Amino acid sequence: MYQSFNAQQLMDQGEPFVMVYDHMRVDESDADRERRSRWLIQHRKTLSQICRGMISIESDAQRCEKLVKMRKLFGIQHQVVSSEPYALALIQQWLAK
Repeated sequence: MYQSFNAQQLMDQGEPFVMVYDHMRVDESDADRERRSRWLIQHRKTLSQICRGMISIESDAQRCEKLVKMRKLFGIQHQVVSSEPYALALIQQWLAK
């Protein structure tokens, strides 16, 4: 259902998109997490113009709390949902705008 793309590639295409993080269970090093955060912050102006938002699919309550706290860091709307059907509905809603 989802397609995996590099965010820079998506921005270069110029078409609206939504970033989805599905149960981020991959062990991401601190350096990688910091690099991703820096990239998002550095590109927040361009992202806010073309990226309709970020969705985190997460069913673990503690992880949801952490994600909710990070919502405003990147200047893009961010929603935490508990399952893929909720994410898909939100994607359709955001892309229809």
